[in-house]
Amino acid sequence: CFHLPEDPDVPIICFIGRLAYQKGLDILESVMPWLMAEDHSGVTGKVQIILMGTGEQKYADFLNTARGQYHGRVGVHVGFTPELEHKILAGADILLMPSRYEPCGLPQLYAQRYGT
Repeated sequence: CFHLPEDPDVPIICFIGRLAYQKGLDILESVMPWLMAEDHSGVTGKVQIILMGTGEQKYADFLNTARGQYHGRVGVHVGFTPELEHKILAGADILLMPSRYEPCGLPQLYAQRYGT
């Protein structure tokens, strides 16, 4: 679905949520270059990110821009299905949840269940 190469040595970070200011998408946008840096100044030197959500168009545009800018390393689905949410969470290594005020929602609980 996301057309990312499989590499067991590369951690998969996921974000699933409403595309809105309250969910911290502007924070994600500001740290994306750091997350994606391959010169070891970022998280690990190399990661893949899967982003899924629906909401404000400006954040959907950010997701699509990130997919184009980091081709083969960022997977995007603008929209939402519970089945895909669970597949993403079950396959990811890290859940990224920069929400401004929701300390624990369903994605956090699902991620805990899957060991993400």
